[in-house]
Amino acid sequence: FEHIVKNFHYGKIGEQAYYMRGMCHYWMGHDEQALSICGNFIKNYPDSHFVPEVLFWIAQYNYNHGNYEIAQKSFTEFAEKYPENPLADDSLLWAGLAASKHKEYVRSIELFTKIVKEYPKSEKMAEVRFAQADTLCELAKVSEAILIFDEIINKYPDCDLISPAWIRKGDSQFI
Repeated sequence: FEHIVKNFHYGKIGEQAYYMRGMCHYWMGHDEQALSICGNFIKNYPDSHFVPEVLFWIAQYNYNHGNYEIAQKSFTEFAEKYPENPLADDSLLWAGLAASKHKEYVRSIELFTKIVKEYPKSEKMAEVRFAQADTLCELAKVSEAILIFDEIINKYPDCDLISPAWIRKGDSQFI
């Protein structure tokens, strides 16, 4: 990829090689190098069709490294800029999780609610609803959380979150 980037920097091949170079560093566990390359990719190829994926990865990088405020902002901006992108609902989910990690519970619930309203057919809906209920528990709104845990149990019977939903529902009822 280095050779292609060096010799075909301005063509489509160079653009893809530049992108793949960043992703290869990520896949090899060289996160800092990947971040640098991806940042430069956005500067060098601002109109590339790879830009949304790169921006999403950068936001994930920030989340994974505990930069929750930056991650939340980046994920939210992604969803606003690319609402039709297949990662838009996922981006809002991560934004909500980042807000929750940053103890911005009300903002977190707003972001989860936005997914429910704008992406009602999202494949992430069970996960979104679980995160929403979990956040409601943080705000001591256990009655609301119980309703959502019930929804998960009844509406998504094949979901991996069924057992955790039953446990969290029981905890919430105990509280």
